Amino acid sequence: MKFSIIVPVYNVEKYIDKCLSSIEKQTFRNFEVIIINDGSTDNSQIIVDKYVKTNIDNFKSFIKENGGLSDARNYGIERATGEYLIFVDSDDYIDENFLEEINSKIENEKDLELIRIPKVTINEKNKVLEKENLSEKVLTGQEAFCELRKKKICIETAWSYCVKKSFWKENDFKFPKSRVHEDFGTMINVILRAKKVGFINTTYYKYLIRENSIMTNTSKEKEVKKVYDKLYHYDIICKELNNIGNISDKTKDYCLEYISTAMFESYRKLDKNERKKYKEELKKRDIIRNIKFYDGFDFKILIKKINYSLMLY
Repeated sequence: MKFSIIVPVYNVEKYIDKCLSSIEKQTFRNFEVIIINDGSTDNSQIIVDKYVKTNIDNFKSFIKENGGLSDARNYGIERATGEYLIFVDSDDYIDENFLEEINSKIENEKDLELIRIPKVTINEKNKVLEKENLSEKVLTGQEAFCELRKKKICIETAWSYCVKKSFWKENDFKFPKSRVHEDFGTMINVILRAKKVGFINTTYYKYLIRENSIMTNTSKEKEVKKVYDKLYHYDIICKELNNIGNISDKTKDYCLEYISTAMFESYRKLDKNERKKYKEELKKRDIIRNIKFYDGFDFKILIKKINYSLMLY
């Protein structure tokens, strides 16, 4: 198989049909779909079974106990036989020429470890909220990260990339189980370690913003978990930066500023009592030191640093 498309499923009976239909309609046919039912309690599996039955050669279904999105993705990767991995969340969908365009990039540019795919963000009424515009190019992973950071792209998601499976396996990448913001904690390391990243702009991943998803649920308990899980990822990324060979000081500065800004922005989502505890965690790590001028003087970064300093002290 050329591509393994990994689709975790958890209680998405309203959305999964459109997702799988978009994969079924792909013009490029050398692919398999690894569907992981992560303990759904609704009718999602009935819909999945319909697609497996009519696409017996390349749609595969697995049912497991609920372990979360990271666990489901890791489970799918272990069972993938394709040369390249693609992640599609079960409430999203893809253009019918999605695989065709990715394959064209791979054939024209040898040895690509990552292919960056632009996204269109939509709501449940199919209204376009945001559309990424990327330039066709090939960069190193470090160059790609800096390029994306300059565009103010905040969190690089797993589904924004097609990943060469041998590259994933060689580096023993894994999504952290039972943690929210798993993409934030994983994809920075994946991007920075890549030798060759290709960008395409000819097809799109359709990302749905829906009510009551993991990321839009605003209960206090879940909001606190999201914030502290992101802090957990911050610590892991800081350690990984010291293990990446030949990383430039500029790239390291970009990365530290990026993840530190994310930590400060999380502060705003907490109530008064939680903010006190969280501030102490930020002070302990001296995160404010990472907000600095990495491309010469920048008035916006100066204002940012002043604001964050006032927030802490």
